[in-house]
Amino acid sequence: MREFEGYPQVGPFKVVTLRVPRSASPTSIRLLALTTRAAAAVHEAELREYFTLSRQDVDINPHIPPEGMISFREVIGDRTLFLQFTARSRALAAIAVHEDVRPSPQ
Repeated sequence: MREFEGYPQVGPFKVVTLRVPRSASPTSIRLLALTTRAAAAVHEAELREYFTLSRQDVDINPHIPPEGMISFREVIGDRTLFLQFTARSRALAAIAVHEDVRPSPQ
């Protein structure tokens, strides 16, 4: 994998990470991850009209400081979207998109 990381000076994201395979193979998986700034708070309730945020696809980790994290997973075609919120305030902490470009079984 090759990894590219950027640190925008302005805007809602403080870290942008892109991971791509070294070679374009049929088993490639790509990842785009965005980490938000605290000042650019977007809350879970604001995103519910755009995403399912199903309770069956949720992971809760109370051990990540300072208040724990809740992560939702949503599959859209060949992409899996992960939305991570702080547990108490439900502010968006990170977004990750995994793209699986492996051929589907016939």
